[in-house]
Amino acid sequence: MQKIKIAFSTPYDSYEFIRMPFGLKNAPSTFQKLMKSILSRSHELNDLNELFVYLDDILDKYSLLRKEVAYLAHIISATGLKPDSGKIRVLKEFPTPHSIKNTKQFLELVEYYRCFIPNFSLIIKPLTNLLKKRFVKC
Repeated sequence: MQKIKIAFSTPYDSYEFIRMPFGLKNAPSTFQKLMKSILSRSHELNDLNELFVYLDDILDKYSLLRKEVAYLAHIISATGLKPDSGKIRVLKEFPTPHSIKNTKQFLELVEYYRCFIPNFSLIIKPLTNLLKKRFVKC
C-alpha cells in the first residue's frame, strides 16, 4: 500500500504513516503479500546449514507447556495476570522526583500498572496536583 493513500492533513501540517495503521480494510492482504514475499525467498537458500541458522533462533525463543509466561511487562498464568516483579523493582527503586520532568516520568511508569493498584487515582492525586499550572492574578 502506498503511503500517499493513507496520508492526512491538518491545518498545521500533512502527515503520512511510516507503519501500517490499525483498522485499514486492506491491511490483512497487504501483510499477507509481505509475508509471501519474505517466505518465498526461502528457496534461495543454497545450503541446508543456512536454514539451521534460522531454526536455532526460533527454537531458542520457543517454550512449551509453561506455567507462566512473561508478556508486555506482565506475568500471565492460570491464576491470572500480575505485574512482572522485575518491573515492580524498577518502580520501587525509582529515585525521588525532584523536578516536573522526573515526576512525569514516574507517573508514566506507574500508570502502566494502575489496574493492579486499588484507589490508584486517590493515591496518585498529590503528585498530579504538583503538575498543574498555577496562575497568579496581579
